[in-house]
Amino acid sequence: MDLTGYDAFRHLCRSLGLGRRSLVAMVTGYTAYFDVSRGRDPIYTMAGYIGRVEKWDEFKPPWQKLLADEGLKKPFSPASLESRVGEYHGWSNTKAISFQQRAFQLINKAREVAIGHSISIEAFKTLQFHWVQEPHAESKSHYYHCAACLLRNVQWWINRNRIDEPIEYIFEFGDEGWGDILKLLDEINADPVQRESYRMQGYSRKFKKDVIQLQAAGTWAYESYKRWANILLLHDNVGDELNQALAALEEHNEETRRCSWPHQFPRSGQSDAQA
Repeated sequence: MDLTGYDAFRHLCRSLGLGRRSLVAMVTGYTAYFDVSRGRDPIYTMAGYIGRVEKWDEFKPPWQKLLADEGLKKPFSPASLESRVGEYHGWSNTKAISFQQRAFQLINKAREVAIGHSISIEAFKTLQFHWVQEPHAESKSHYYHCAACLLRNVQWWINRNRIDEPIEYIFEFGDEGWGDILKLLDEINADPVQRESYRMQGYSRKFKKDVIQLQAAGTWAYESYKRWANILLLHDNVGDELNQALAALEEHNEETRRCSWPHQFPRSGQSDAQA
């Protein structure tokens, strides 16, 4: 039998009914997991981790054991742990800190990079006010704008580190605005140039109880939320820093280009985030 020109990898792809890129993603690619954190303070955050597929696979058993060892039946909630409510009621500081340390050890073994984006609720309200004054303007949600800027951060990481492998994007079920994000993801996926720039293999929305890696993403989202909430408590002029981070929206959405942002935000109250 003449096997000249035989491509075993192509044969395997066809046997499994997969495209070449899909099989590469299953074996050597990355998965990005993202979640939202929000609360009493005027900050809205979307953040998470990107890591290699095999590392995320290794993450799952020890994370499940970590929860089981403490008798936790529900997906891990960093906000509930900090507030000592629900399954974490009665936990001592020593127990909570020990749990957090073990959790972050597992996460750090799996993740390659932590990525997030936060927006000011006050700035966003100002943006929406300008939208309604613009003809044919289309209002978007906090969820959408965090996701749009988050994707730009992912793109920056890809370019900086010369990432060639495909990335699967997974978002946690929750906040309103998924329809807008799905439309954005569909547009990226339909454009070969954009799809390649994000190394986009696929995208979906899952529950934390079904995809436990999203619990890791929720941990980073909560920590990112707290960071910006604490900054707001200490600095009245933090709005300038947030505005610079939000400037990327002007490149993503034509309807925002003539909008202005406030330069100051009021001090915020005690953190009461959800993640």
